[in-house]
Amino acid sequence: NVVRESYRALAVVGVLSVQSGKKPRIREIDPKLLAQFFSYAAATSQVSAQQILELRRVIEIQTAALAASNATDEELQHIREAGQRLHELPLTDPEWIQCDYALHVAIAEAVHNPLFPIQLLALRAPLEESMRIGMQSMVSSHTESSIVVLHDRLVQAICSRDSVAAAYAMEQH
Repeated sequence: NVVRESYRALAVVGVLSVQSGKKPRIREIDPKLLAQFFSYAAATSQVSAQQILELRRVIEIQTAALAASNATDEELQHIREAGQRLHELPLTDPEWIQCDYALHVAIAEAVHNPLFPIQLLALRAPLEESMRIGMQSMVSSHTESSIVVLHDRLVQAICSRDSVAAAYAMEQH
């Protein structure tokens, strides 16, 4: 009974997959568990949106540098394509945020460390909400052009495999 309860408890938190009549299996890492943590922390005001953005900033600067060093040619092409999609929509289009997010996921995946895309996936909801608020308050043609240029510099630095320039471009972003 103790072992069964332990299995059930580990299944509830997403560590094991338990099916009747089968041996328990360790599950793949699920970003939803970390997302629940961040959602809970923000909902209970134990962390602020600003603190979440600070965490993202620190991690993504290193992510850009590592992607420039570790990306395969195929991943670099995917990053280029994701960056190009940002030119196809105005910032005021809600889909632009999805395109921006796809670029950041492509960069995180190019690091070849599963923890980078996991943290980005876990932070998706609060990041998208902060982006929506930021876009509504500051979009002008000059701002839009500047934001796209910053993304272009980031993509160019990563695709040039210049980790120092990539980190700097992400910091400016």
